[in-house]
Amino acid sequence: MAETTTVTTVKRRRKPTRQKALSDRGAQPWSSLTRAHGSPNGHLSEKDAELLRALRQEVAEGGAWGPALLNAVARWTAANEVLDTEYYQYLIGSEAFDWLRLAERLCREIEGCVPVKELHLLLTEGVLPHGLTDQDFRRYLGAEKYRAHLNYWYGVVVEEALWAVTDEEIMKERLSRCAPFRADLTDDVFRRLYGKSRMDLLRQFRSEKGLPDLPLMSYVEGQEFTYWLFKLRFGSSEKARVASDTRKGLEYLHHLKSRLVSL
Repeated sequence: MAETTTVTTVKRRRKPTRQKALSDRGAQPWSSLTRAHGSPNGHLSEKDAELLRALRQEVAEGGAWGPALLNAVARWTAANEVLDTEYYQYLIGSEAFDWLRLAERLCREIEGCVPVKELHLLLTEGVLPHGLTDQDFRRYLGAEKYRAHLNYWYGVVVEEALWAVTDEEIMKERLSRCAPFRADLTDDVFRRLYGKSRMDLLRQFRSEKGLPDLPLMSYVEGQEFTYWLFKLRFGSSEKARVASDTRKGLEYLHHLKSRLVSL
């Protein structure tokens, strides 16, 4: 089996021909992005619109789609966008970069020019296009965007994995003492990790953010809530506990990836 490179997520055709393409000199820093984020009506800046045109042209003319995509990700400035009634949020909590969400949006511009299998592996498992490595990914994004990517990885992906681990732990504990079966252990998980029930924490989150207390939660609000919980846990727990919990989440993701590969 050919070796593939998976960027930190659970969230290939030709190698880049120019070494200078791996430089982060053209990367758009997040400090600029947060000042120039997408407007409420979803209109892009001329800079991002030109970037889309350049991406389409490069791939249509036979350029390798992987390097072209990462170049576009590096130079993108909008933190959010509305496209064909679909809302895209790329920056969570003003500091966590969901780069695969942006990759998904950018690939709409080059649909039909990208190998379907490679695109599926990228968007579902984070497998980089053929010929690109984790080091390439880091250089393309530049220091600030890469840090924001790590914020998302640990603050959203690993945090959700920690929920799953804790759910399994509580389930085993209940079984060991013959407690009545309960399918939903969400509140038990949240009390163990954050000290309060999920609903109490959600109300606190919405109150701090000035958000309405609605019966339903959108996908974007869910990610914002998860990242907020990560920061809450990080700020209120001992360092050893944070490190232990992070390790649990990472190990869970590793085992999950191993199971997926073996299927």
